[in-house]
Amino acid sequence: MIKVAKVESLPTELLHDTEPYNEWFCAKVNEALHSTKPLIPHEQAMDDIQKIIDRKRNND
Repeated sequence: MIKVAKVESLPTELLHDTEPYNEWFCAKVNEALHSTKPLIPHEQAMDDIQKIIDRKRNND
């Protein structure tokens, strides 16, 4: 079972300085670890991601 934190786009200020990136990353990890959302089985997560990849490929 895995937990996934939703990540939109990476803020551009995090690309130039490692300290803000580390803080942002740790916050996302803690968010995922403390989430009360139900766990998603690995196989289901992989299937869901594969569907997204296939959709993107078919739209090009």
